Amino acid sequence: MDDEISAVVARIGPSVTTVAVTGPLDSVTAAVFTGRLHHVLDGLPSPHSVILDLLGVEFLAASGVRALIRAGDRCRARRIDHHLLAGGTVRSLLSLALPPGNPPLVGPADRDSLLAELAAR
Repeated sequence: MDDEISAVVARIGPSVTTVAVTGPLDSVTAAVFTGRLHHVLDGLPSPHSVILDLLGVEFLAASGVRALIRAGDRCRARRIDHHLLAGGTVRSLLSLALPPGNPPLVGPADRDSLLAELAAR
């Protein structure tokens, strides 16, 4: 398993940003991911919408789930609407591990409709 994680940021219109995450989200990479994501979130205007695209996450550990919870806390504090795009095992794990009040989980089949909905706001 590779110990690197990447996050590619794409702005989709004035009020929607996607962050596509690739690699393992574990105890080695969670702090780097959190720092990069907080930097992105702190640079966004509010209100704003963010989609965390986790389709490229190949491994998700408890520390990765904690990083996603912290990201959700940061988004709420900054009035940023956020969604998690995940599939397969990662989506199943998140549906069990995330506490109530965290962002909606969206599957790959719903990605385009979510983007269209957020862009229309």
